Amino acid sequence: MVGVLPRKWSYQDKIEGTLLENIKVLEQVDILRALNHKVRRTLVQLLDEQDILSYSDILAQVSVDTVTLDNHLTILENANLVFKLSPTIKYTLNRVMIAELNLLIE
Repeated sequence: MVGVLPRKWSYQDKIEGTLLENIKVLEQVDILRALNHKVRRTLVQLLDEQDILSYSDILAQVSVDTVTLDNHLTILENANLVFKLSPTIKYTLNRVMIAELNLLIE
């Protein structure tokens, strides 16, 4: 009986594995950077408690102007921590990313 030999390890395998690991680390760094501001942490906490909030509800609960709020929400969206729901402007927390973040912290 002829057995199948395992494929030899190649340098390309190492590069691809490292690239995927680096992408995951960069995503985690983006998340941590996004959470490195008190207002953004407050936004995440609000969305965690309320699940879905309209833009005006968020604005009423956070003491920042609209431009600042837009910037903070965009940073959280880019880090995949919140989703913007359309056609009305509502936001919700990306609970999958929060769970991954909790695993990273533990």
